[in-house]
Amino acid sequence: MLKVHIMLQAKGGVGKSTCVALFAQYLKDHLGRPAFCLDTDPSNQTFTAWGSFGAKHINIAVDGDLEKARFDLVADEILGSDRDVLVDTGSGGFIPITSYMAANNLPRVLHRKGRALILHTVIVAGQPYRDTVSAMRFVAETFQGPPVVVWLNPINGRIDREAFDKEVSIFGLADRVTVVELPDFGGPQATTCGRDFSSLLKECLTTDRSRAARASEARA
Repeated sequence: MLKVHIMLQAKGGVGKSTCVALFAQYLKDHLGRPAFCLDTDPSNQTFTAWGSFGAKHINIAVDGDLEKARFDLVADEILGSDRDVLVDTGSGGFIPITSYMAANNLPRVLHRKGRALILHTVIVAGQPYRDTVSAMRFVAETFQGPPVVVWLNPINGRIDREAFDKEVSIFGLADRVTVVELPDFGGPQATTCGRDFSSLLKECLTTDRSRAARASEARA
């Protein structure tokens, strides 16, 4: 069954597009199964900037205002694809888009077409922690069935995993949540690998383009 992965998080600047890009890279390089990528953020098309993924931008805004019904265009693209699909969404449309998908029973629609919905969200430490956790809970409770992949992003510092796991258990989500802990490559003590990885992200380079750039520099 084909998989449809949708990133949902109300808080901006927490690394949604970065996590989606990393997952797209994983599917492409490690599984040999490049995904069909969609970017629906009307204001910051960060995912589209990773050119090697060929992400298609779909404008779900009309005259600058979010039009949730335009998400039907996204659904059409998903159902027209013969590959797994990755969808990056903007924080501004979090509640209307999440609610619209649930109201139209997207999981059932996809299942009838031989596709399984998998929801993704990002958690960060510090001041945004509570907001990101609340958004995770909203996603999980709005969609009762699909699994939820939670990306723990250490951009603001280490996330207390024990405390987070306790909250997941209290919410009754332990059997639905899969956690991906991103390593902390940054900071003043960053390793050479960490510095290279941070540079790769800042320049929106996939590994193949990074290798090509290095090869070109070496020849020069």
